[in-house]
Amino acid sequence: MQGACLGPQTIREASQIFADLAILGACGVDSAIGVTALDAAEAEVRGTRLGQSSLLVIAATSEKLGRVAPFKIADPTRIYHLIVEADAGDLSAFEAMDVKVHCASASGERQGLRR
Repeated sequence: MQGACLGPQTIREASQIFADLAILGACGVDSAIGVTALDAAEAEVRGTRLGQSSLLVIAATSEKLGRVAPFKIADPTRIYHLIVEADAGDLSAFEAMDVKVHCASASGERQGLRR
């Protein structure tokens, strides 16, 4: 993975940082499986960052929703805010888990909560 900070030193350094909020991208976000990545080392770093944070925010494009990548980062119940495109489709499964779903528009206008 070109340009990524991965490996044992990254894990050690990430474990020293405590954050109220982790904002992560994901290769897959599924309401049953959770947040996933395509690369094991990337999943490990993101999992460490999540473990040091109180809240998880996931930003995902429509093609990542419902997709499951090979390496798990977090259960779906760990997601606090899910930021998606306005045309993301049915996200009621996330909303049923009390995930706060936010829709972003292409124009940059704020759409707010779906509920």
